[in-house]
Amino acid sequence: MKTLDFSDIANIATTLGFIISTLTLISAYQLYKIGRRDHYIKEVRNTLITFQYNSLNLNNLLSFDISHELVNSVVYSKQIDRQLNKIYSKYFEEDVDKTRLIKYLKYKFLPITVSIHSDLLKQFDTILKHNSQEASKIYTDYPSLYRVYEAVNSIFDDTIRISKNIVRDEDMFRDIIVKAFLNKKKIKNVEDLKDYIFYEYMGIVQDKHNDDDQPDINDALDILILTTQALMRLTDKELFCHRKKEKNLHLKAANESQNIFEDLLEAEKGLKFIMKEDELLLFREYSTKIKVRNIEKHDSN
Repeated sequence: MKTLDFSDIANIATTLGFIISTLTLISAYQLYKIGRRDHYIKEVRNTLITFQYNSLNLNNLLSFDISHELVNSVVYSKQIDRQLNKIYSKYFEEDVDKTRLIKYLKYKFLPITVSIHSDLLKQFDTILKHNSQEASKIYTDYPSLYRVYEAVNSIFDDTIRISKNIVRDEDMFRDIIVKAFLNKKKIKNVEDLKDYIFYEYMGIVQDKHNDDDQPDINDALDILILTTQALMRLTDKELFCHRKKEKNLHLKAANESQNIFEDLLEAEKGLKFIMKEDELLLFREYSTKIKVRNIEKHDSN
């Protein structure tokens, strides 16, 4: 047997050192990858929790108070004040025929261009913008979840947009003024006229919210909760692997969807891998209810 000399020992030591260094680097890299993955999954879970929390807050904000601010911003604005003072002095204080008022409103009533701003609306817009930012974080990696987020955001955005359109609808405003004229014995001054219009508008906006908006919002929130629960119960590894599955899906581009129903239909392609059968059936039920309800609204218009 050959006796190891100093040179052999040095070579062995060098080789062992190289192996140990390599293993150390590999281990460090693996730990780095695991650390990055853990941080990434933590951020995904934060997005899931934040988006659901924000959406529930948006629902709470769509209360009587926000309707009050919308209507109040228009009815008691300076622009409307000038018009109502003129209308009241010409048609409510004098004994005139209704047709004269209708003719005046048809040709002389100015477009309503009041800019609507309020604290609650600002708060609502801030939260909605925050939700859009959260959705953008998972746009590439979890496209199915992104479609759900887009549908929820769209419903909330449409609710406020349509309500703003209602309170600035000149035809509706004219109809309410004519209705006030028919009840002018109860209206003693221009302030009474404003109050009459305000409460009529409040009734219209609240009825629209309760009958049209809230059912859609309730179904959208149920869809969101189902989706969030399905993703949150996955382990970190499962959630990370689901990301890979999602990336292999062939979904229609987000900007190609014509409406929220198409978004929800696309979302199913990825969610079917993580939802239980009864959850997927509920998801479809809520989606279908939103679709049918909006088709009925469209047909009635």
